[in-house]
Amino acid sequence: SEILRAVRGTSLEISVPADYDERIDTGAGAAFVTAFKQWLADNPDKLADNGGSDDVSAMSAFGYDAYMAAVTAAQKAGGAGPADILAALPGTTVSGATGVVTLTAAGTAERDGACILGADTSDVSWDFVTYQKAD
Repeated sequence: SEILRAVRGTSLEISVPADYDERIDTGAGAAFVTAFKQWLADNPDKLADNGGSDDVSAMSAFGYDAYMAAVTAAQKAGGAGPADILAALPGTTVSGATGVVTLTAAGTAERDGACILGADTSDVSWDFVTYQKAD
């Protein structure tokens, strides 16, 4: 990233929030990363589709959380039709790959916190610092 390139070799301490990092230390997040990496290892074609890397992207984690929110809403709706599931989405809470997520009536996803990343100025990478819960 531009930030990392700009601070390379300096003594600056830079921290940034992020919605997701595969090093997230929430229980469900760690379990998701382990299972996703195993799935990639067991499916060489999927590993190739993932650029040959077992890195877990934010989009994979967000997709998992969205899927789990839909499953949870379907369970709340009693397995009814699409309109019933849609009506059950607001207020649905899941402990997912990105932390605890609650869907609002406005259609947004409220998270219980954020990943904090710190710049490693020696190797131009982001280090996972912590998962900071919202107050």
